[in-house]
This record gives sequence, structure tokens and C-alpha cells, in this order.
Amino acid sequence: VAGRPGVASNDGGVPELVELEGTGLLCPSGDDQALADGLFRVLSSPELARTLGESGRNRAEARYDIGRMVDDYHRDYLELLSAN
Repeated sequence: VAGRPGVASNDGGVPELVELEGTGLLCPSGDDQALADGLFRVLSSPELARTLGESGRNRAEARYDIGRMVDDYHRDYLELLSAN
């Protein structure tokens, strides 16, 4: 994970990855001006960019750690087997 802040549209599965004001900035889908404003805000504030980027990296490492994901899949598989 690169540790860079996310600036993206609030569309589809993006909010699952980018938490508004926590790990990045979300803009309404199709709102080009809001996207440009978000990019400008991050580019003009190195401290904000650093904070959002670090939070994003920490969130991704916690949620998508390969060991944790394997354990979750294994648990789910065992639950499915025991249900039948």
C-alpha cells in the first residue's frame, strides 16, 4: 500500500475503501468540480495528504492483510461445511 490519500467519487464500492475525511476525500459521482476541489485540497495541504495517506495505509493493512483474509475464508469454509 502506497500510503497516498484517495480522492475519488462516492460511487460503487469506493466508499468501502476510502473513508470520507478519514482515509481520503469522496466527491459526488459526476461532479467534476468537486473532484478538482478535492485534488486541489490534498495537493495544497501536505499535512492533510500525509494524514489521509497514513490512515489509508493503516486501514488497508488491517482490513486486507493476507493472513487475516485466509483465516476469514477458512472460517467461512468450515461454517459452510458444518451447515450441510
